Amino acid sequence: MGCSTRSPYMPGTPRIARGWARLAASLLLLSPLGLAACGATPTTKLVVTQSTDAPTASDKKGHLSPGALTGITISIRNTGAGPARGLTIQDVLPAGFSYYEFTTMGGNAIRTGTSEPGLHGDPSWGTWTIPAGNGNTISA
Repeated sequence: MGCSTRSPYMPGTPRIARGWARLAASLLLLSPLGLAACGATPTTKLVVTQSTDAPTASDKKGHLSPGALTGITISIRNTGAGPARGLTIQDVLPAGFSYYEFTTMGGNAIRTGTSEPGLHGDPSWGTWTIPAGNGNTISA
């Protein structure tokens, strides 16, 4: 069974039930997410929040100096009545950005497939099932 891509993320959209999770970061701000899951029920509703510690950078405007490190946090919650299955969480890095290998995860999601981010390319954190009323948080 294949998945289709759906982007950008639009909260409350009923067709959010298929595709890939994508986190698109721009140089200054994090942009909207495209998030979805294969095998989700029509009653799945995914709520995604994202944050970065870039606003606490030296200029307080979210600008980063070359070589500076910043963290991101992705939180996904299934507020619907059915489970979201086959969810892939991926951080799409803009040109010039690199992933620094440090990740913490927490929540009640079930990790059904394991992939750990590498130092090159866009990091991905495996395949997940998020039961109704539960969620997951990834900080990198």
